[in-house]
Formats: sequence, C-alpha cells, structure tokens
Amino acid sequence: MEHFIDEILELEEVRIVNGIRRQYTIRERPNYLEILDDFDFFRRFRLKKHTVLLLLGKINDQLLSKITRNSNITPITQLLVTLRYYASGSMYVTVADFAGISKAAACRIIEKVTNAICALRPEYIKLPSTVAERSSLMDEFFKIAQFPKVIGAIDCTHVQIQSPGKLVPSVESKSE
Repeated sequence: MEHFIDEILELEEVRIVNGIRRQYTIRERPNYLEILDDFDFFRRFRLKKHTVLLLLGKINDQLLSKITRNSNITPITQLLVTLRYYASGSMYVTVADFAGISKAAACRIIEKVTNAICALRPEYIKLPSTVAERSSLMDEFFKIAQFPKVIGAIDCTHVQIQSPGKLVPSVESKSE
C-alpha cells in the first residue's frame, strides 16, 4: 500500500514539474439559504435570511461576473462566503471549503463583496454635519450615559479613551 502511495506522489510531482494542469471540474456548491433552517443560518452567518436577501438586492449588480461560464460563482454564494468569513474569523481556505470554491477565489470574493458593502456606507452611516447637530448629540449622549464629547456609537465596539478627568456636562470644540 505504501508503495502505491509513493507512486501516486511521484506522478503528482511529475505533473507539477511538467506543468500539466488538473482536470477542470465543476463543483456543485451548496445553497445554504435552502439547506439551513433559520436558526442554523443565523448561527453560521450572523444575519437572518431576509436581511441577507435585502443586502444582496443592494449589491447584486456589483457582484455579477463579467465572464459568463458554467461555473460562475453566484452573487448569493459570494455574499455568503464573505458573511461566513466575517462571522467565523476563519481562514480563507476554511471558508473556501465551506462554499466549495478555491482559496484564491475566496480571497477575491471577500475583497469584492467587502468593497460593495463599504460602498453602502453613506446610506447607513450618518454623522452630524453642523455644529448645532454635534452639540445636540453630545448633550443627548451625556444625558444617557454621562459620556462627554460623544457624537455617535457603533455596536459592540470598544475604544480605549483617555479620561477627561472630570464630568463635563457640555463640551464645545475648541477649533470652532
């Protein structure tokens, strides 16, 4: 048996040295929207199915491939690969195996989908644009949690700050 394995490894080395490519195969990719129930879907992707479909509707055009082949990776698969990467904090190869794609494809997909999602930023992340809006938000945050100089918050993000030393009920920017 060991001799047989050695021969296979030698053939693989010859194939690599001679530049012989592997036979092209089209892999069947799982459709996790259909396979998983709502609970398991949320556990794997950290979003509900309807939220994923809403997001897909906003970025679908950016994910469509310019090359038309039988094995194109669909926009929903691209989005799910990226969401799985975000949710698991895993390596590209793990996410690629999960979706039935190559590691290189996973890397390209995650970058493309991330850029598409980031392009939605102006639609969802809004900061105050006037001095009056900033001042009002600072007052509101201070009333809620006694945090001075705060004009916004992002869920689950903790940023180390230097203490201002005392509670400041209202703070105005010195540059304004």
